[in-house]
Amino acid sequence: QSAAEATGEPRVTSGATEMDVVNEALDVLLEADAQDGEGESERGTAALEDLLALASPPRRFSAAEDALHTVLQEADPLIAQEAEFVLHRLWHRSGDEDIDALLEQGNQLLNESQLEQAIVIYSQVIERAPGFAEGWNKRATLRCMLHDYERSMQDCLETLERNPRHFNCW
Repeated sequence: QSAAEATGEPRVTSGATEMDVVNEALDVLLEADAQDGEGESERGTAALEDLLALASPPRRFSAAEDALHTVLQEADPLIAQEAEFVLHRLWHRSGDEDIDALLEQGNQLLNESQLEQAIVIYSQVIERAPGFAEGWNKRATLRCMLHDYERSMQDCLETLERNPRHFNCW
């Protein structure tokens, strides 16, 4: 487990700025090859966790999320896949523990195929945190699963209004 995973804080050396951490992480990730040794894999994981910690609430350092999107587009395919997973983790963080717990409750209902109940929960997320894109995205996904395409598309547009790079709604 990296320092960022354990504490939610990025690894920052003395005198380094947040942008220094982003640039270092980006260098590690774009130069890495997923087939490299275990040490390189650990460095890549730590770099992704640093970016996640910087991009997450309350910091919301936008350059860190920008870097994750760069990795998604330019890195080795296996590393890009890890960056995609990190972006999904980021998008599930509203900055409010109660909202995050409610979203997770909806996710659990979804995993249990209790789709109608999950829609109710995701609608509560939207009511309580209308600016949180992931509530809209999750409800859009469920509506699509239930063949309610028009309302699913409306929720996707709401998602993209809040997070234009949310590729699940493109």
